[in-house]
Amino acid sequence: MNNQIYVSKEYMADPLTIMFDKEMVEFNRIHTEGEYESTIMSINSIGQLSPIEINSDTGLCENGRHRVRACISLGIQVKCIKINGKLKREKKLEIYNIEIMSGRELNTAQKAIQAHKYAKLTKEPLEVSAKRYKSTLRQVSDANTIAGLGRNDILDAIS
Repeated sequence: MNNQIYVSKEYMADPLTIMFDKEMVEFNRIHTEGEYESTIMSINSIGQLSPIEINSDTGLCENGRHRVRACISLGIQVKCIKINGKLKREKKLEIYNIEIMSGRELNTAQKAIQAHKYAKLTKEPLEVSAKRYKSTLRQVSDANTIAGLGRNDILDAIS
């Protein structure tokens, strides 16, 4: 079996033409409205960094429904790449979920701390940073208060 992961270079497509492999895209939960807004903000600010994966055999999108939805909302094309359709489903799910599987998903406290740090570095309002990091304004404000009291040691311990 061919073990090559990607079989094309990145290319742009009209997001309205993207069809989905229901079983593959539904493996991961639907984003909350806040997570969706964060995705839109990110793509609008710095572009779509990772392409959606299109199965080279079926032509169906297997990973990227939230990025497609965001690109539709923004009225822009979506970045795509073809993944080898011969790869086993388990291998593709591992590729699509590497961040989660490697433990890089942040808990709510860690998200709030990251949002606080981002706001501090960029001078972005706390409420915008909260949305960007899928946190709440209250949680980010709490992290900001802890830092303001000179207790970065507490934030470091939580992080």
